[in-house]
Amino acid sequence: MKVLCSLITALAAILCCQAETDRVPSWEPGVSIPLNNQDLEENIAWAGEAGFKWLELDMTPCDIDDQATVRKQIDTYAKAAKQAGLKIWSIHIPFGPDFDPSETDQAKLEKCVSNIISSLELARRIGPYHKAILHPSFEPIPADKREAKLRQLKKTLQTLAPQVEKDYQVRLAIECLPRTCLINDSAEATELFQDNPFIDNCFDVNHLLKENQEHYAKVVGKRIATLHISDYDRINERHWIPGKGVIQWVPLIRQLQADGYQGPFMFEVTTTPWKDNMRQFYIDLIQSWEKIKSDCKNAD
Repeated sequence: MKVLCSLITALAAILCCQAETDRVPSWEPGVSIPLNNQDLEENIAWAGEAGFKWLELDMTPCDIDDQATVRKQIDTYAKAAKQAGLKIWSIHIPFGPDFDPSETDQAKLEKCVSNIISSLELARRIGPYHKAILHPSFEPIPADKREAKLRQLKKTLQTLAPQVEKDYQVRLAIECLPRTCLINDSAEATELFQDNPFIDNCFDVNHLLKENQEHYAKVVGKRIATLHISDYDRINERHWIPGKGVIQWVPLIRQLQADGYQGPFMFEVTTTPWKDNMRQFYIDLIQSWEKIKSDCKNAD
């Protein structure tokens, strides 16, 4: 009887430990660092010191027509990441009217697609990575133009996405966007993803102005393959550090866990409040992640 009681006690302890582990997300933290960062090597080193494991190479500010400069920047980025022991999870393709896959003017669209491909070609220098983040549109989009642009986006991605996967061994992750941009809610995201198995979703949690994060994650589900993490006031995107805004993190984390999310917890936070102390920026982001994990552990 004593042996049986001991076994039951041990089993209960194991189950309790497992339940606690299940509550706490095991995703590794990542952070987006722009290619043209003035102190690029120092920032990547500080991110590694703070405890980050993954980077997103943000190409958004770069001029892809100045390829010599971009190549040099990418080489510097790759060297700094290796020295800091950081892995590249994703790249962020530049966005704007010259990178708009929903452009309905065919001559302009050809240039947009060419620019997207040029960005991917340049990004080869960074080495292997998992996702290429692409904005589905630029803005503003008038209501009477929305359906035409959504149709064009679908058509563009039907050709572009499998080409990217074949030629670059990476999948496009289409980012949900705010305001009048395309893919500004889970209904439009579902409409886009259901007909194209070659694309994933980049879930930017501070871009949702029409629904909460838990609902979006539940609807889009397993198509969410990467994240952009920050906080906001639900009035507009803010890219604040988690905890400053209104996002309910525990329900969101629970839903992502239920969906089987396996990517990193990738921060995309404005650095403005830390412009005079960027080393502290990365420390504070990691502390916000530890706070979220603690809240998940202690939640009912």
